Amino acid sequence: MYRDEISPEMRLFSPSGERLYCTADERGKFLASAQDEAPIERMFCQVLHYTGCRPREAIELEYERILIDESSIVFRCLKKRKTDNLIKTWFLSRG
Repeated sequence: MYRDEISPEMRLFSPSGERLYCTADERGKFLASAQDEAPIERMFCQVLHYTGCRPREAIELEYERILIDESSIVFRCLKKRKTDNLIKTWFLSRG
């Protein structure tokens, strides 16, 4: 499959060749540096890291969407704006 044939959602690089995602090492450094932040900023960084949500999705997260008993977090999906009620659920591992 040629680079232009890859679905836009599945690309690791932008059309201009820029990397779109962090490496495992960069993610580890991000998470480690979050430990030096205040609790609210640390939690924000952890939500980004462990769920892979977008920053705007994490900012819009409401307490009611954190389902402790179900070990899940429900985000309003902002990328696909065809309807306003698209959601994605992230199930948290227990361990």
